[in-house]
Amino acid sequence: MAQLTTLLFGIQQVINFGTTRKLGKNAPHRNFHCQHWPHPNDHLPHTTMNHQPGKTLALIGAWLQIGPVFGLLGTVYGMVCAFQDIEASGMGNPEALANNISIAITTTAMGLIMGLIGLIFLAIAFFHSSYRAPWFFKFLIVFAIFWLIHFPIGTIIGVLLLVYIISKKAEFHSQPPEFRT
Repeated sequence: MAQLTTLLFGIQQVINFGTTRKLGKNAPHRNFHCQHWPHPNDHLPHTTMNHQPGKTLALIGAWLQIGPVFGLLGTVYGMVCAFQDIEASGMGNPEALANNISIAITTTAMGLIMGLIGLIFLAIAFFHSSYRAPWFFKFLIVFAIFWLIHFPIGTIIGVLLLVYIISKKAEFHSQPPEFRT
């Protein structure tokens, strides 16, 4: 039904645009025996989850947290290639070894940069935009637990983040029904 409404709305817009171009701005709009074809989103309130501030930042920030994992995979790949070069040619080819180590370091740096940008997006979504959704609460709890295993500074950050998030738990679950998802 939503696709049909979208199609009808699009057809009405094309017809109205053509009539306006040919006959001018004062042209009557022909609706073909229809009072009004509703816009596909007319039934939704204007403050739905799609318009909630911070959702996009939270989603992008969450996905960018995968960056350090890709950086680690690149590091492992670069080091495996370096050890294969050492095995094949011995220590006589330092340029190949340096190239593989450069790949390992570059992928690590890129992964960490992605993770840092994601962390900034998460902080903006949480603190500035005050984005609160049940999925975001669960994500932040898991994120704080991962911080706990990075001793010593990560442990301190993880504990502080866990305490803060848990103290704000009511805010995440007190959203109106149109904000939940």
